Amino acid sequence: MKVVIDASNLRGGGGLTHLLSLRTAASPERHRISAETSVADAAHAMCAAGLPIAMEFVRPSDDRPSEQALTARLAKYEPNGRYMDLRGGLAHADVAQCYQRAEAFVYGSSSENRPNILIEAMASGLPIANSSRGPMPEVPGDAGVYFDAEDPAALALQLRALVDSAELRSTLAQRAFDRAARYSWNHCAEQTFACLASVLNDPDAGRTR
Repeated sequence: MKVVIDASNLRGGGGLTHLLSLRTAASPERHRISAETSVADAAHAMCAAGLPIAMEFVRPSDDRPSEQALTARLAKYEPNGRYMDLRGGLAHADVAQCYQRAEAFVYGSSSENRPNILIEAMASGLPIANSSRGPMPEVPGDAGVYFDAEDPAALALQLRALVDSAELRSTLAQRAFDRAARYSWNHCAEQTFACLASVLNDPDAGRTR
């Protein structure tokens, strides 16, 4: 799951830490409901504790149960949209602007295969608060902090660490940017052709015994 924190469009103004997370339609619906509402719960707990954050949720606008559940949660916690807001159906160029405005990226998904949006956030130089469910930790490695995607308290603890330490955000951001270079299409092509070449050179390599 993904959440965008971008305080520039939210009431509350300067001095807030802008967190970003995005949601795709790839995960099973039941996972999306739990992940998105958990992030909302964590953000609400932080706001209630007086921590300076603003959270904007960016996701497909599909009126599925997951969107309805998140909308209901935000209406309960933030009916005026002061620190949390929801936007859906953004063009890719608009999503890129969200990356540019954010100060950290929250990835609370509990079910993925290869999370490309996570790689986009890393390439944008954002420190990552990342789900501990596989395969998510394989992507940012030591460029992120980790939490159980279904435990709002665990997420709030990691977000607080990012909010409280500009040095931690800076360190993780640089690591994320450097690590994202591993996921270029050139590198992918090189590995793919190397694998194909190894099979051609050793026909028995790909056979199941």
